[in-house]
Amino acid sequence: MRKVKNPGEFDVMCRYTNHVMADIGRHIGDGQFPIQPYQLNKNRPCTYCDYNTICRFDSSRNKYNYLSGLSEDDALERMKEVLNEGNNSNEGVKTMGVKWTPEQESAIIAP
Repeated sequence: MRKVKNPGEFDVMCRYTNHVMADIGRHIGDGQFPIQPYQLNKNRPCTYCDYNTICRFDSSRNKYNYLSGLSEDDALERMKEVLNEGNNSNEGVKTMGVKWTPEQESAIIAP
């Protein structure tokens, strides 16, 4: 059952979204935009994507990024873990393979 998030949970979700968007933007800026669609249970976005002729994903040559379902509480805990991974570092935040500068850290993981 879905539930309304309290202000603290909503803040975590917003900060995590900012973190992911910054990470994706950095990868795109670096020219890294891999073909990596997900599959969650039997759901695949390629079945309704308008860009399949551009990306040319072919399931016989490429692999899906297989995801497992999470409860809302588990998803929120994973978001918190990602955001807190770098809080013990003095050299910026390192999350999802990214080493953040102090400026990026303050923008992404604001109190």
